[in-house]
Amino acid sequence: MRFFTVVSAVLSLVIGALLFSGCGKEVRDDRAILKLYSNPDGAVVTLLKREVGNTPYGCRISHGTHVVKIAKPNYYPVWMTVTLKPGEEKKINVTLEPEKASVLFTSKPSGAAVYLNDKFLGETPFVFKDVAPGNYTALLKLPGYSPQSIQWNVSSARPQSINTVLVSNVGSLKVTSVPDKAQVKLNDAPVGDTPYNARLEQGKYKVTVVKSGFSVYEQTVLVNRDREAIVQAKMEPLPGNLKLTTAPSGAAVSINGKDYGSTPLNVSSLPRGHYKVEFRKAGFDPVSIEIDLAGGQTVERNLVLSSSTGQLDFVTYPPGVTVYLDGKLKGATVRDPNNPEISSVFSIRGLIPGKHTLELVHKRARPNRKVITVRIEKGKTERLDNLTMWIANSTLEMKDGRITTGRFIARQANGKVMFEPEPGVQVTYRADEIKSITPIKDKE
Repeated sequence: MRFFTVVSAVLSLVIGALLFSGCGKEVRDDRAILKLYSNPDGAVVTLLKREVGNTPYGCRISHGTHVVKIAKPNYYPVWMTVTLKPGEEKKINVTLEPEKASVLFTSKPSGAAVYLNDKFLGETPFVFKDVAPGNYTALLKLPGYSPQSIQWNVSSARPQSINTVLVSNVGSLKVTSVPDKAQVKLNDAPVGDTPYNARLEQGKYKVTVVKSGFSVYEQTVLVNRDREAIVQAKMEPLPGNLKLTTAPSGAAVSINGKDYGSTPLNVSSLPRGHYKVEFRKAGFDPVSIEIDLAGGQTVERNLVLSSSTGQLDFVTYPPGVTVYLDGKLKGATVRDPNNPEISSVFSIRGLIPGKHTLELVHKRARPNRKVITVRIEKGKTERLDNLTMWIANSTLEMKDGRITTGRFIARQANGKVMFEPEPGVQVTYRADEIKSITPIKDKE
């Protein structure tokens, strides 16, 4: 009876050896080889419902299907079913996933932005999910409060809660200006008009105050927490400019009674204000205008002047007559190139409206002086009929020795000559009576 007990015990040991991994001597050739690896290594291997070692792990085991568990602290365990064929060698690599936690961020006040490695995660209250084990540092930002750094460690999957009390970093800024209603810029960005009041985060600000027609005011100001920074901007008015032209040019310009020169004219650096500008040019009506000049402004004015004078045009018969107007010499008439018997048009410009005395003079004329009264109207041309003076132009010598000075009129087809020895007296001479007809030169 004892023999059978011993034999039974031995058989139980042999059967057990076939079932357990890595156990004892090889009994059968059809056992399989199982090799287990993990990343990271050092994970506990559970096989046949018992912990049999740590990765990397290998053993001989009976063929068939087995359940394997690979586990390591702070990592999610991996369960797997492994089927082995007789005599098969199988290698299995397992990557373990770290256990991840959830972190709840809250702040007072709420609404703070959470940044991790400069990446925006969300705003408090905010749950940061699937956080792997490790050490972390985040930054909380909320306008009006100082940025605050927070640190935490994840060592397990247990949820964490991090509450942060933020500290206010807001001060106030007050900006006034002379003149008021000027535009205010903070760091070059328009924010409003003076008077300007604002609550700002602590820090340095470039304050720029701008108003059309005035110098730009700029100041760097430091805003401190719970304090008021004050900027008082006083801006100087900018000078203005006048650009004055007239048609025709050359008009004398006076500004508020002071002479500045003639058009075209640029007058710069004038203080802003009201100006009376007067334009004067001989022969044209004076013009007066008023200009309100703003600071920094350039005002342009172009005026067309109205003529205040008239003019006189006439032709003399014959040419070569000396002309006087109101006792002043104006010149002499000259021959018309197309008709030498008369002069070209003689023009006198820039005459003041009213009566004028026109005087024609020639030393050989009878009478040698002719006076005409003319009336000139503003902006008009007075055109006179041809002005005639009797002027001897030839010397007639007869065959009987007589010599007569007068005006040669014409030679007729029959050879007779018409001659005027006196104004209004015309005599006809036969050709056989005339010895010669000699023209009198102009210089005579």
